[in-house]
Amino acid sequence: MNVNPVERLILAGLEPFARGGSRDCFVHPYHPDRCVKVARVERAPEILHRQSPWWRRWRKSVHDFDDSFRDYRTLKTLESDNDPAIWRHLPRCFGWVETDRGRGLVIELIRDAEYQRTDVSPELRQRLRT
Repeated sequence: MNVNPVERLILAGLEPFARGGSRDCFVHPYHPDRCVKVARVERAPEILHRQSPWWRRWRKSVHDFDDSFRDYRTLKTLESDNDPAIWRHLPRCFGWVETDRGRGLVIELIRDAEYQRTDVSPELRQRLRT
């Protein structure tokens, strides 16, 4: 899990296009076809690990509390399977980058043709509601 030491993204002042239970998602400032997923300050994996009861921490590392690490591990495993058809359904993973908000995972930003170039595709659950 390498973090690019040269490129440090400044996300301050940018509005996340999505906010989940533990992460904020930003359009990459230099690559509009990518997004950066960064742990919310109050939900950082180190904090979750430290605050969890001992029986949840038992035999688990900080990575087990990190949604981005799980995404990274899953996408890299699928990438190693060398099946190009999988990328019609899942975003590509470009690795880690250091930001002013901590380490972030850079993945492909899926945009829907219906929403043109500037809009991010809605979440699947939003799409299913319409």
